[in-house]
Amino acid sequence: MINETNEAVMVVDHEGKIQSASLPSCRIFQETESSMINKSIRLWSGILWDELEKVEYSGNIQVKIHDHDVDVIVQTVIEGGFKDRYVLYLQVKDRSQTPIHTNYSFSNIIGTSLAVERTKRLAERVAPSETTILLRGESGTGKEVFAQSIHAASRRSDQPFIAINCAAIPEALLESELFGYDSGAFTGANQKGKLGKFEVAKGGTIFLDEVGDMPLSLQAKLLRLLQERKFERVGGTMSIDVDVRIIAATHQDLDVLVQQGKFRQDLFFRLNVIQLVIPSLRDRIDDLPLLTESFLKEYSLRQGGRSKHFTEEAWLLLQQYDWPGNIRELKNVIAHATQIEVGDQLTVDSLPVALRKGYKNVVATPTHASEKERLLELLDQYGRHTAAKKQIAYELNMSLPTLYRRLKKHGVK
Repeated sequence: MINETNEAVMVVDHEGKIQSASLPSCRIFQETESSMINKSIRLWSGILWDELEKVEYSGNIQVKIHDHDVDVIVQTVIEGGFKDRYVLYLQVKDRSQTPIHTNYSFSNIIGTSLAVERTKRLAERVAPSETTILLRGESGTGKEVFAQSIHAASRRSDQPFIAINCAAIPEALLESELFGYDSGAFTGANQKGKLGKFEVAKGGTIFLDEVGDMPLSLQAKLLRLLQERKFERVGGTMSIDVDVRIIAATHQDLDVLVQQGKFRQDLFFRLNVIQLVIPSLRDRIDDLPLLTESFLKEYSLRQGGRSKHFTEEAWLLLQQYDWPGNIRELKNVIAHATQIEVGDQLTVDSLPVALRKGYKNVVATPTHASEKERLLELLDQYGRHTAAKKQIAYELNMSLPTLYRRLKKHGVK
């Protein structure tokens, strides 16, 4: 979870050793993850460790790291009655006071498939409005890219775009991150208090990523904010007016969470004014060539501009793969392949092990003719009903939707 978040989060054990660190947190320390893991936090800040040891349950610490004033929110994890580890959420003060703008616009959304074009057109249509939007889609499909694009095309484009991952921040800290706190709100709190994300995003857009993971207690406070456009800071009594557009996103089925009592139905209705379903890579597989070409160019430039390409066998394997991690996984696969392959050709051996598991199935059917023959053979063997096709898909190491695409390609009914 921490490795995937866009937030600066670290986990430090009771001895001060760093157990995990997100990429943004490593950047604050000007280090790589590998150079920090299992090392003592004292190597970078003895003061931070001294203050950490004083925190009983939760607190706020201000330290200076590489000439930057850093605000560190701390949550202790208690096991067996003792402090086992600390979860640190870091923010660079001098940067966080600057409005954060978007890196993406609709022109950055790559693809010409019907699935992505339909979603993109709807997003462009609702972007100029003030309507609350709910983005739904699997992890790695690019929900934040759509959120930033909507903001960039809105009337609020010259105001902040603030993103927060509701799943990446401990429950005890999420409320103060979203709504801020007044001085003396809790032990270790900044004496001056702190602005929450809703205040930092004033006039702009707040992106609530993984909103399905928000605790029920905070869902009630968010609902009130949506209804009354007001909220109070943690430990405060004064109502603060809200002027933000809300875009929420989740990879979960909120309808199911509502039925299970894990998500408020009234909040779901408030967020689900406009719903955009971001298609999985499996559902827009026709975009694979464009996406692959774009990422190959990106990583080629990073590595000195040397152009690289996939061999026919490797490309066939990419086409067959189900991409459970979607575009994020594709980008990581291409980064992996371009970095480990010295030559210009990216072969099957350049790909991660997870993809190479399907290699035998690929080489077993190298041509369209033999693939069609193999499909017909399996249909005769198992039958043509849905259960039979599931068995065929399993034997060919592909998903059922992929099998249906192959059957359609070869005109097999």
